[in-house]
Order: sequence, then C-alpha cells, then structure tokens
Amino acid sequence: MALWKSTARETRPPLQAMRRKTPRRPINASSPAHRGDARLAWALIAPSFVGFAVYPALRGLCLSFAGYAVLTRPRWVGFGNHVKLAGDQFFWCSLGAGIN
Repeated sequence: MALWKSTARETRPPLQAMRRKTPRRPINASSPAHRGDARLAWALIAPSFVGFAVYPALRGLCLSFAGYAVLTRPRWVGFGNHVKLAGDQFFWCSLGAGIN
C-alpha cells in the first residue's frame, strides 16, 4: 500500500501558473542604494595599491641612482650606475634574450 495517493485534484498546476506574473527588474548600479559603492571600493583598494605597486617602483627608481651594499646606507652616485649599465656587454645580451 502506498503512503501517498494521487488524486485528480492534487495534480500540480501547469508551469505557466507557477511563474511570476511580473518579471524581476535588473538591479540598477546607479540606484541610490549603490551610488557610494565605487567610491568605497576605490577607497579600500587605494592603500594596498600604493603599498604594493607605487612605493616599490619609486623605491627601486631611487635606488638605481645610488650605490649601496646591503648593510650600509645608500650613497648617491647619480647616473653612474646607468652609464656603467649602458657600457656592459652582458646587459645588452640579456636584454636581447629577454625581448626575444
């Protein structure tokens, strides 16, 4: 004996009757509820961008104009490092290999 019996009145309604009558509207990103989201996102991302991208790039640029060892303070040499790099044959070979 089955625990549940199906009768004619207990059948499911057709699929069209189960669907919503009015379609859902898409969420508008310019609605008042979402206006501050982009500014907030940039405000939260900006410190990490500065800390992980801008500062190391500027620090590397400044250190390229200095002569230093690991345990000593950097000493300003100006374009001396760049002049030495331009005359180095191994730099040009490795640059060519890196480009190709």
